[in-house]
Amino acid sequence: RVRTPKAEKKTSDEEGAMKEEGVSGRKRKRSVKGDVEDEDLDSVTDAINAVLANTSPHSITLSKRRVATEEQVQFPLRHGWRREIRVKKLENRMKGETWYYTPCGRRMKQFPEVIKYLKKHADGVVSREHFSFSPRMPVGDFYEERETAEGLQWVLLANEEIPSMIMAITGRRGRPPNPDKEKLGRPRALKGAPARRPGRPSKLNPVDLLSKVDAKLLQRLEAKGALTEEDKVKLAKIKKKMRRKARVKRREDAKIKKLKLEKKRTKKSAERRVQAQRRLEERKRQQLIAEELKKPTEDMCLTDHKPLPELSRIPGVVLSGTAFAHCLAVVEFLHGYGKLMGLNIPKDIPSLVTLQEGLLGLGDSQGEVQDLLIKLMEIALQDPGLPSYYQSVKILGDKLVDLELTRSTVSEVLRIFLESHGYETEVCDTLRTKTFHALPPDTKAAILGFLVDELNGNNVVTSDIDNTLENMTTYRKNKWIIEGKLRKLKTALARRTGRSEEEICFEERRRSARVAEEENLNLVEKGLINVYLQSESPNNASIPELERQIDKLTKRQAFFRKKLLQSSHSMRAILLGQDRYRRRYIALPHLGGVFVEGAEELLSDSFPPNQSAAEPETNETPQGLCEAETIPQLPPTLLPSLPTLEAPPLGPPALTAPALRAAPKPGRRRRRGSRGSSPARRGPRGAAAKRRGRPPNAVFQELEQQYFTQLVVKPIPASMMRGWWWIKDPEELYNTLQALHPRGIREKVLHKHLAKHMESLTEMCTKSIDDQLFDVKEEKKNVWLEALQQPWQVQEKAMETDVLALQRVEDLEQRVVAADLHLKPYTIPDSDATRDDLQYYEHDADPRDDWIVRTKKEWSNLPRIATHPLDLAVLRLANLERNIERRYLKEPLWNPAEVMRLAPLTPTPGEDEITSRMRTWRQALDRCRSAPQVVLCLHQLEKAIAWERSVTKVNCQVCRKGDNDECLLLCDGCDRGCHMYCLKPKITQVPEGDWFCPTCVAKEETASPRSSKTRTRVKKKRYEDDSSDDESTTRRSGGGMATRHKEPAPNPSSSSRNSGEAGSSAKRRRMTTRNQPDLTFCEIILMEMEAHTDAWPFLEPVNPRLVPGYRRLIKNPMDFLTMRERLLQGGYCSCEEFAADAHLVFNNCEMFNEDTSEVGMAGHSMRKFFESRWAEFYSNKDK
Repeated sequence: RVRTPKAEKKTSDEEGAMKEEGVSGRKRKRSVKGDVEDEDLDSVTDAINAVLANTSPHSITLSKRRVATEEQVQFPLRHGWRREIRVKKLENRMKGETWYYTPCGRRMKQFPEVIKYLKKHADGVVSREHFSFSPRMPVGDFYEERETAEGLQWVLLANEEIPSMIMAITGRRGRPPNPDKEKLGRPRALKGAPARRPGRPSKLNPVDLLSKVDAKLLQRLEAKGALTEEDKVKLAKIKKKMRRKARVKRREDAKIKKLKLEKKRTKKSAERRVQAQRRLEERKRQQLIAEELKKPTEDMCLTDHKPLPELSRIPGVVLSGTAFAHCLAVVEFLHGYGKLMGLNIPKDIPSLVTLQEGLLGLGDSQGEVQDLLIKLMEIALQDPGLPSYYQSVKILGDKLVDLELTRSTVSEVLRIFLESHGYETEVCDTLRTKTFHALPPDTKAAILGFLVDELNGNNVVTSDIDNTLENMTTYRKNKWIIEGKLRKLKTALARRTGRSEEEICFEERRRSARVAEEENLNLVEKGLINVYLQSESPNNASIPELERQIDKLTKRQAFFRKKLLQSSHSMRAILLGQDRYRRRYIALPHLGGVFVEGAEELLSDSFPPNQSAAEPETNETPQGLCEAETIPQLPPTLLPSLPTLEAPPLGPPALTAPALRAAPKPGRRRRRGSRGSSPARRGPRGAAAKRRGRPPNAVFQELEQQYFTQLVVKPIPASMMRGWWWIKDPEELYNTLQALHPRGIREKVLHKHLAKHMESLTEMCTKSIDDQLFDVKEEKKNVWLEALQQPWQVQEKAMETDVLALQRVEDLEQRVVAADLHLKPYTIPDSDATRDDLQYYEHDADPRDDWIVRTKKEWSNLPRIATHPLDLAVLRLANLERNIERRYLKEPLWNPAEVMRLAPLTPTPGEDEITSRMRTWRQALDRCRSAPQVVLCLHQLEKAIAWERSVTKVNCQVCRKGDNDECLLLCDGCDRGCHMYCLKPKITQVPEGDWFCPTCVAKEETASPRSSKTRTRVKKKRYEDDSSDDESTTRRSGGGMATRHKEPAPNPSSSSRNSGEAGSSAKRRRMTTRNQPDLTFCEIILMEMEAHTDAWPFLEPVNPRLVPGYRRLIKNPMDFLTMRERLLQGGYCSCEEFAADAHLVFNNCEMFNEDTSEVGMAGHSMRKFFESRWAEFYSNKDK
C-alpha cells in the first residue's frame, strides 16, 4: 500500500513523541540516579549500621543474607552454648528444627531471641554471625523422634547416622508432580495454514470490529449480486463505521502499547536504582572495612606486636601496687608543696624505705610515719579544715584545731576527720576501737593518700598552683611570639638562599640543642624579646643578620620551652599513657625516672583480664596529666561487630608491610597509614566497576571473613598486672618507644606522649635517686617479705596500745601521789599492766553513743571488763580524778567561779559540787572505747592539775631555796613557803593554828576599810584550804616533817558553803536558785532540747563571719549554750525568764530564716517541742 502524507505525518509525529519521551526518560533516569546518590550521602550513618547488621536500610529483602559457615557455627559451642536439631516425621517427609541453649540453660528457637540475648549479654566474643538455624548444618546434637515401648521419645543419633538424616531432611520439597495433567503448551499450527512469525500479533480483520447485526448485514449485502441504492447507502454506512472503529482500535492499541512501554521502562528504572543502591552499599561496606582496618583498636586484638623490652622491677617494693602508689603520691606531694605548708624539707619528709617499713610496723619507722600523720592532720585541720556541719564538734570541750596531737591521740582526731569527709565507713568504725597503728598496711597507705588529696584544696597549695599557671601562661605567650618571629625569619632566609625551610629548621635545632644551656634568666629581665621583635624587617636584613637573629631566637625558644616544662613538673606529675597490658607509665619529676604501674584492679572479679570495660580513673598522684594536652579517656573496646583485626595481604607485601607492620615515626604516621590503606580501597572499587554489582571478589571475601570472625581478645598475663617497674636507662626508654604499636588504642597515645616528652624524660632518667628503696640489700628485703607474709594481727596491735594507755594512767597515779596532791585515804592500787590474765575485748562501736554526740543519757552504762587493759585504765583514771584535792585542780576542768551543785537526781557518792567541764570530762571518760580517747582524757586531767602548787616544789620566798624542809612554813593564804630562820624576826618553833606569810599580812594591813571584799576573800580562802586538809597532817610526803598544825576540820556543810568565792553575790544567788524546782524543770527541758535532732542550728552562738548580716538584723541573739551558762551561773530568777530566752531563740530564727529552709523548719519543730514540754511541766502551776 501507498502511505498517505497524512499517515506519514502521523508516523513522524509519533516517532518524535517517542524520541522526546526517550530523552525525558533518560533525564528522569539521571535525576533518579542523582536522587539516589544524594539520599545515600544523607544517610551514611544508616547505611553503615545496615552494613554492619548485614541488612539494607531501604530494602531488607533485596540484600542477600550471608550464610554462616560450619566453623562459625561451631564457635558458640566452644563458649558454653549448645545446639540441638530435633527431627520428626511429618506424613511422607522428615522435618528438622534447630534449638539453641544459652550457657545459662535458656532455650531459643528463633533469631530474634538470639539477637535479644546477645544485646543483653554482650561479652565481645559471640555475635549474631555465629548462629544458623538450618537443620542441614552438621553441627551439634541430632535427635530423632522414634516410637518406643514407652511411647514417642527423642533418640540421640550417632555421628554415622547424621549424614543420612541430613540427606533425608534436604530431599525434594513441594507438591509431587501429577502425571495425569497434560503440560500446557502452544498448540501446533495446522498444516497448510499460513506461517506466522512467533511473537508478532495477527493482522486485524475489520469485520471483527462490527457488531453481530452489522456483520450479518454486511455479509448479506456482499452476497447479493446487484445492490440497490438503499443497499449501497447501508453498505457505505457500514464501511464508514468500520473505518471509524478501526481508527478507535488503532488508537487504543497505541495507547496500550504506550502504557506497556512506560511500565516496562519504569520497571527497568527501578531495577537499575536497586542495582545502583546495592553497588553503593557494597562500596560503603568495603570502604568501612578498609577504614576500620587502619583505625586504632584494642591492643590485645592485634597479632603483629613487637615484643616490649623487659623492664626491671623496683627492687625494694614489697607492698601491694596500690599501697606503693599512695606512698609515691605522698612523697611527690610533700616534695612539691611541703615547704609552702611549713614542713622542714627534707627532715620532715620520710623516704620510701621509711614509709614502707612504717606501714609494715617495723622498727622506728613506725613512729616516723605517725609523726608524718600528725603533721598532715595539723595542716588539714587548719586548711581546708572540717565541713560546716562538723565545725561545732568538740572533744572534751575543746575544738579539734585546739587539741595537741601526739602519737597516742592522733587516731581519734583522724577518725573524726575521715568521718566528716565521707571516708569508708568500715575504716571509721575500726578506728572507734583501735588506733592507726593497728590498721593493715594497705589501709594506712590509703589514709595517707586521702589526706594528701584533701590537702590539694589547701589555700597555700591552690595559690601556688595559680601562680605557676600564670607563669606558664607568660612563658607560653613569649614562646608563641618568638615562634611566630622565627617562622618569618626562616621564610625570608629560605627565599634568599634557596634552601628549604626543613633544612634550616634541622640546622637550627642542632645549634639550639648545643647552646641552649648557655642561656640564663637575665635575658628576660633585660627585655631582649622586645629587641628581637623590634629588629629590622626580614626583607631588608642581610643573610648573616637573618642567621644571627634566627640563632638568638632559637636559643630563646629553647629557654622558654625548658622553663615551661620545669613549671609543669613542679606542679604535677605526668601520666604518659598505657601499654598493651594496661600498665600505666608515670613520670615523677622529684624522684626521677619513669615508673610503670601494673593494673592490679584487673585482678579483681569486677574487672577480669579479658573483659571489655572502660579504663578506671587513675589518680595515683595528686598532680594530674600532661601540661599541654589532655590524654583522652580510653573508649570501650570495640563491639563484636567492630573489631580491628590483623589485615590480610591484599596485594604485594611491599604495600601492606609499611602500614600494618612497621612502626612509623610520629610525623609520617598519617601519610603512611593512608598510603597503606589505598589497596583496600582501590581493590574492591575496581572489582565493583568491572562486575557491575556482582558479588565482591575473593580477596574481599577473605578480608570480610577474617574481619567478622577474628574477635577474641587475648588475655593479659597475670605477671604484667601486679607490681611496679621503672625505666632508668634512656636506651630502654627509646626501645620501649620503638616497640609500641601505632594502631593500638592505648599504645598510640603512649607513643605520642613519649615522643613529645622524650627530651625531658631522658634528662629525668639520668637523675640520681638517693632513696635506698632502689638499692636495697637482699637481707633487708627478706625481712620485709617475712613481715608481709605473716598475717596482720589487728587485735595484738590494739592490745599493745591499750596496755600502753594503762601504763600511762599508772604513771600519772604515781606522780600525783609523789606530789602529795591526793586525798589522804587514797592509796595507789596494785599495778595491772603487768598482769598475766589480761585479754583483749572489743566494745560495740555504736555511732549513736559516740562521745562527741550529745545524748539524753548522762552515763552510757558501758560494761567494763576486769581483764581488759583499756577498761582497767578507764576505771583507774576515774578513781584517780575523784581522789585529787580540788584545791590542786585548775582550768579547764575546775574553775571556782563555775562550781555548781550536782543535780539531786544524779548525785555522785561523796561529792555534791562539780563544774560543767568536769561533768563533760567524766561523761567522755565513761564512753571511752579506744586507747586514744583514754589518753585524751588523761592529758586534759594532767593539764588541769596544778603541779606548781605541790608542796614538793615550794621554795622559800626569801632565800629562793627548797632545802631544810623541816624548817619550811607554808602560808595558809597563798600556799607559799618561808624558812623559819629567814623570817624577821626569826621563829624558833612551829606556830600553832593558821600562819600567814609577810606578803599576805602586809596586804591585809594596807587594805583600805572599803576593800572588805578582799579581806573576806583572803579569809574565806584560808577557811577553804583548812577545810580541805586533814587534822595534824604534814605537807611533805617524806614523813617526819611537821611544818604546821591544822585546826580540826569544819563539818562538810560549812566546807561546801565556804568553797569558792563565797563573797560573790552571784554564787549565793546560784545556790538559792538551784534548789528551786521550777529551775530544775528548766534544766531538764534544756537538756532535752539540746539532745533533739533539730537542735543543731541553736546549740552555739551564730558566728557573724560565717553568716554575714546576722547582727544587723538580730539585735538580741540567743542560743542554747548561752541559756545553759545562765542557768548554771544563776542568771535566771524564775522560769518565766528561761521561757522568754527560749522564745527569743525561736523568734530570731523565724525572723532571719525562711520558713521553707532547713533552719527555718528546724526552728518551728523546736518551738513545738518546747511548748509541749513546757505545758507538761508547768500546767499545774498555771492552775
